[in-house]
Amino acid sequence: MITQIFKKSILFFVVFLLLTFQMFSFAVPQEYTQNTFSFVTQENRNTIVSTNRDEVEFSFTLKNTLNEMQEFNVSINPSTSWEIEPSNFIVRLNPLEQREIKFKVLIPDNLGYTRIVDSQGLSKFVLDDDYFGVFNFPIFVDPVGDEDTLEIVYRLEVYAPMNLPVDFTIEPSTTRMSPEFENTLRILAQNLDEGGSSTTAKVSKSIGGVELPSQDITFSYIRDVVDVSFEIPSTIEPGNYQRIVTVSLESDGGRSQQWQLRDSVQILEFEQLLIREEESTNLWSVNHRVFIENVGNTNSGYEVAKNFAWYERIFLSSNVDYSIINSEHVFSIEILPGEEKNIDISIRYGIILLLILIVLIIVLIRLYLVYKNPLEIDVKFESIKKVKHEGVKSFKVKIGFENVRKEEIDTLRVVFRMPSYLHVKDESFSITPPTKVLKGSNKYKLMWEFKRFEKGDARILGFELVNSKGILGDIHFEDLEFEIISKNNTAKYYTPIETIRG
Repeated sequence: MITQIFKKSILFFVVFLLLTFQMFSFAVPQEYTQNTFSFVTQENRNTIVSTNRDEVEFSFTLKNTLNEMQEFNVSINPSTSWEIEPSNFIVRLNPLEQREIKFKVLIPDNLGYTRIVDSQGLSKFVLDDDYFGVFNFPIFVDPVGDEDTLEIVYRLEVYAPMNLPVDFTIEPSTTRMSPEFENTLRILAQNLDEGGSSTTAKVSKSIGGVELPSQDITFSYIRDVVDVSFEIPSTIEPGNYQRIVTVSLESDGGRSQQWQLRDSVQILEFEQLLIREEESTNLWSVNHRVFIENVGNTNSGYEVAKNFAWYERIFLSSNVDYSIINSEHVFSIEILPGEEKNIDISIRYGIILLLILIVLIIVLIRLYLVYKNPLEIDVKFESIKKVKHEGVKSFKVKIGFENVRKEEIDTLRVVFRMPSYLHVKDESFSITPPTKVLKGSNKYKLMWEFKRFEKGDARILGFELVNSKGILGDIHFEDLEFEIISKNNTAKYYTPIETIRG
């Protein structure tokens, strides 16, 4: 408490000395004589005020040195948008008349400011809203009809308010930092309310133009020192940067007061990779994936080495380049700060399965072509005669076939089987009679044999069957048999024969 009172007293004393020095040391009038008039200042043109003050008044004396009346255009053009009263006006002076001219500079209400602390610990105040603390007010005196113009510049220096509700001091712990560790700042608050009410300030920080997350910190009389930690993002490369730490405090009227620390810091080089690996197996491949994240602030390289059997190398694939060193496959990748990448290594056995499947399909096609009946066959029943109570009495059979597949068939045998109650009508064979006729107790077999059955050769076998026993019901036949002998290879094919309904 004593320290706070002492500091406040020093602040009042300094401002008092400044104002007193202004009043007593620079009150000597200064005269500027032109051809047709003279300009006399009544007070110092360098004025120091506090933001507690509402307005500042300046004055000067303008004298007509001619023996005739003169008009003067007087304009005051500040470098900012501050309000001047009056700012442009006309002064009419009789011969040899002089007049005191006054104008006011209005100080904006609740003018905020920023306290900037440099790396040497020195402080200065910079006013908010583009008011930079020092303001020039050029005064132009221009006689009408004459080129004898005079320009005098008044200077106004504005200081922070004499009564500071809270004052903050920012103490950095180090100027050498790394993303590996948190950066700590100590903030001391002064002039806090002893009654227990708290004050919340916003602490923000930037390094090299990169804004870091801000924090709201609450201070009180018993908690006037707070350590604030910031993480250095890995996107900031190693090097020297300007650090700006700002403590902002909202004051009455919605204006913000700020305390800033500006200094130079060094970001150290920090290299760190986060590695995670996964293994997976499916029907087609065995996969190994490496996840890599660069959380450092410098470019980094990563390598992974693997041993593979000779047959695995045939089916090896990866999304990155690799080299073979001492019989090991070394996969390498470069990764930037803040970047995430993967190394994918696969043994694609699916290629083998695909090749086997293709070979199997080819074999099946060849087998199909080899074992498919090379003959195109057509079996028809014609002239079917039925007698009531006796069933089917007779019908004609036509068997047509053609070699449409092979170049040549050495021997072709055709076997037709039928129930034994059927027999061939005499002299009913057309063109080609059977080579053999075999009759058993239950079956009747007709056989034909052809030699050198060329591609494109065709035959039609025709005959008539008679139901000699008058058996009723449907007539069923066994499959028509074809035996093909070609190049000492024998194959048999069967073609179904439709049933004759009785």
